[in-house]
Amino acid sequence: MAPACRHLFVVASVVLIIGISLNVYFFEKSLASPTWREDDRAIALHGGPLQDGRTNVTNVFGRSISYITPPLRECMTLPIGVLSGYAARRQEVRETWGKNKSSCVYFMVGKENGAWPEEEFRQEGDLVLLDMDEIYSGSNSSLPYKTWLWFYLAHQWFPEAMHVLKTDDDSYVYVDGLEAELTLARPDYWGSVHRAGKPFRDPTHKWYVSKSVWSEDVYPDYCNGGGYVLSRKALGCLLSKVKTQAYIPSEDVSIGAAMQTCRIEPNAHSID
Repeated sequence: MAPACRHLFVVASVVLIIGISLNVYFFEKSLASPTWREDDRAIALHGGPLQDGRTNVTNVFGRSISYITPPLRECMTLPIGVLSGYAARRQEVRETWGKNKSSCVYFMVGKENGAWPEEEFRQEGDLVLLDMDEIYSGSNSSLPYKTWLWFYLAHQWFPEAMHVLKTDDDSYVYVDGLEAELTLARPDYWGSVHRAGKPFRDPTHKWYVSKSVWSEDVYPDYCNGGGYVLSRKALGCLLSKVKTQAYIPSEDVSIGAAMQTCRIEPNAHSID
């Protein structure tokens, strides 16, 4: 997520505020040790049946991505994917908002210095391990791959979920409030909306985007990467773009661009 897109989210008593006009469910401070179970369902993916704890392969932005999955957890309402590169932040999530019993939390994790946190993977059972380095900016950023892979897996794992959330390991999610909001609003693409953003054209900039990647001078409206939700309908359309979508280093912009081709507008609702 581009630094300019990161927002501070504050939860105060019962009233929630996101930015100026949006209810806040994300609080920019990292903060799930749920009970996991084995799931014997065979999940059909492009690369073949999903096998928990084994290497799987799928295609994202025309690139084959290898990844390892944990045992599946029964998810009552809201599946949550957390982009993470820090073990301490993941533990904070497990010990705080991730304890909510109606949701289920998975962490999307790459390699640090060429190695995965294998012990944590075995002990916690909530990591999806991607075979790529933890890089957060530039043309090699792992964030878009993590994000698209999370939505790809969530679509397959939780066919009855009405919505799926993507967030970061330095965000706090008020799960009950968010679920209530989604039940009332039933949005397809929900979050704190960034409008009329412009791509960085300076090749030395960490978020540089060339004309060949995005030819227009303005991005489509998109939900900021600190936390946003896609509906089942939006997921279905998103995954139809997974092999053809151009790689954009900013994962939130990448999703917004895909939603534009799906003719799905970002929106934000508040509870009166």
